[in-house]
Amino acid sequence: MSKEEDAPRGRSAASHGDVGWKEEQEEARTTSKEGGAKAAKVAALKAAPEAPPVVAASVEEELLQLRQRHAAPKRSVMEVHYTGAGKPVVTTGNRRKTVAVRSLCCLHINSCPRRLILQLVESKWCDRLILLCIVVNSVLLALEKHRAPADDPMNVTIEYIGHGLSGIFLAECVLKIAGWGFCIYVSDAWNMLDLVVVISAVIEWIPAIPFGGLGFLRLFRVLRPLRSLNAVPEMKVLVNTTVAAVPRLGNVAALGAFIFVVFAIIGMTLMQGIFYRECHEFPNPRLIEIDDTWCWSWPKLGDGALCGGEYDCTTIENEVRTVLGFCGGHEFDQGDFAPKFESHLTTVGPSSGGPYDWCDDDSRPMKVAPELDFVHFDHLGGAVLLIFQSMTMEGWTDLMYYVKDSFSFWFAVLYFFMIIVVASHFLLNVALAVVDEVRDDFDGDDEEDDETEEAEGTDRAGGDAGDEEESEEPLWKDCAPVRLAKRLTQSDHWQNFIMFIITANVITMCVGQFPPNVILEHSLVYVGYAFLGIFIVEMIVELIARGCKGYVTYPSTCFDGVVVIISIIETAIAVASGGAGGSAL
Repeated sequence: MSKEEDAPRGRSAASHGDVGWKEEQEEARTTSKEGGAKAAKVAALKAAPEAPPVVAASVEEELLQLRQRHAAPKRSVMEVHYTGAGKPVVTTGNRRKTVAVRSLCCLHINSCPRRLILQLVESKWCDRLILLCIVVNSVLLALEKHRAPADDPMNVTIEYIGHGLSGIFLAECVLKIAGWGFCIYVSDAWNMLDLVVVISAVIEWIPAIPFGGLGFLRLFRVLRPLRSLNAVPEMKVLVNTTVAAVPRLGNVAALGAFIFVVFAIIGMTLMQGIFYRECHEFPNPRLIEIDDTWCWSWPKLGDGALCGGEYDCTTIENEVRTVLGFCGGHEFDQGDFAPKFESHLTTVGPSSGGPYDWCDDDSRPMKVAPELDFVHFDHLGGAVLLIFQSMTMEGWTDLMYYVKDSFSFWFAVLYFFMIIVVASHFLLNVALAVVDEVRDDFDGDDEEDDETEEAEGTDRAGGDAGDEEESEEPLWKDCAPVRLAKRLTQSDHWQNFIMFIITANVITMCVGQFPPNVILEHSLVYVGYAFLGIFIVEMIVELIARGCKGYVTYPSTCFDGVVVIISIIETAIAVASGGAGGSAL
């Protein structure tokens, strides 16, 4: 090969060598960069705290879950720990019970017999056994034949089974006292009930004691079903709620008494003596002589129906009204049905102290039905009893028909409708609302604090508004008489005095009776005048303190003013007509 040919080949080889060297240089630079990055990562990993491997952690969690899933269920083991006050608390499952350190002066909390007893009485099976015994005992009490002879097979069997159940209850009582301690046991009212029932059963077993004089102890067997309350917590909560609601139900009882008195006064004012009204053969009594004895004769028709209201002793047949008799009532009847005693010998009736009596019971005004001797509007007791019977909705329709026939159809419907709505449904719902409120307190859902804050905020807002209004009061309210009247009406002594007068007025309205006592009625007339005068003075003082606009716009004073004005009109009419007025409403 010639030198010319070798030269290009040499240049090409050199060029190839240069390219290879450059590639090697590039690879070396890349390798060095990657090595630096890896070295930096390794250094960062070394500097960072070691984290547990993800795979290993997940494997440990899976193993733990498998162990928990296939592990045997835990048995309820009794544990004992102490409170800060040093009192031992026994925990069995979800049940916790504070017990005494030493029971019966000999069993310590750490002793083996004491722990066995606690584990027994705190177990669910013990409660279930006692509840079953209580149910069986209740069934036996219901099956006992009280009028059967003593050797009746059913009663003998029930007696033997009852002795066995009493033994079980005695064992339960002794074990609980030994496990909890006597003081802890009797600290619960329901346990005291159990103890009384058990002691009464033990006394029956003592042969030396004559049971004839202690027969009342058998009544304690009726209390045995109540022992189920200890075994059923839900029933215990309901009973405790009812018992805790009794103090709050006192206000409901006071409201009920007020409603009863109001309806009774309305009935006594308008319907005294209406149940004496019957149909008679003559419009008025006649003085006749029977066996040389003068007496008043006023025969009744004998239909046994009241009259004076919707029924007027007439009948309608073929659109023809036929008069059957004349409606008449008691001598002191307030309406137009009082009989008139007119004769040549006397004009005074028997009830007014006249010399002649009624001839017989057929002439004497008497109440139509026997039950009307107890429920009527002649005095406060009978009126309240009538309201109570109507409130219970037992026979109230018969009473409504009596009033309808003897007084007024529409008034009877309205009167008894209001009694049923207000005295029955309204009071019942108020009582249930109070019990529900107590149950909410037991559940911890009472929000009285928030309501108190809202009420305080409202009072503050109302106080601010009142201050603004007072700042805009006219100048005439700044004089001495107005300031004196304000201080008087805002004082506690004045308000207590007015409340005392109102209470006394209500009492005087309740002491009326039918037939009326003449001396008592005249005394009540003058007492009514005094009450009316005091109420007029109160109205004048309130008018001076508040002004006419403030007196009318305030509901309480406006109502008082209307009552006083009506009382003045009533008294004026009664005095002008010569009757007895002045009963301040």
